[in-house]
Amino acid sequence: MSAPVAYVANNGSHEVSVIDTATNTVVTTVPVDGAPIRLAVTPDGKRAYIAIRTPDNTGTVSVLDAATNTLVATETVTDFFIAGVAITPDGKQAYVANSGNANAVTVLDTATNTVLAEIPQRESIDLAFAPDGKHAYVTDFDGVSVIDTIAQKVQTTIPTAKAAAATVGRGLPLPRTGNTPI
Repeated sequence: MSAPVAYVANNGSHEVSVIDTATNTVVTTVPVDGAPIRLAVTPDGKRAYIAIRTPDNTGTVSVLDAATNTLVATETVTDFFIAGVAITPDGKQAYVANSGNANAVTVLDTATNTVLAEIPQRESIDLAFAPDGKHAYVTDFDGVSVIDTIAQKVQTTIPTAKAAAATVGRGLPLPRTGNTPI
């Protein structure tokens, strides 16, 4: 069995580095058509979804096959700026935050690498999923929008600091009084 790898989006050189984590060495670089901004790996480790700003200022997502380190698909998702990408915990969908004129979160089916939905979202920057996958948390320049991933729509917005980044981690449960959450 081979060692796990880490993927690095090198936006200045328009490539993705693949690092063997056992030896901490770059084993290959994969050229992409534009500046890779962010990437996310499917839970099974078989594919990486790379958010790319292309030379003509469109936003694409390229799919990297981890077994061969080759690009196997590319989908245009916005006409200006693409930012974050995250994979649902079950690996069935990739959500892409884009702040171009589209101002939407694009949902890709990871089985077909085609667009399933466009969820209107003002200036989306980055995103992360709740561990159960029922909600996506999308940052913009004013806060966080919570997307219901079943209904594929914004459920609520939460004001936070300007231009926040999204990371969802497991914290301690909220304190409870009786059966009522505080």
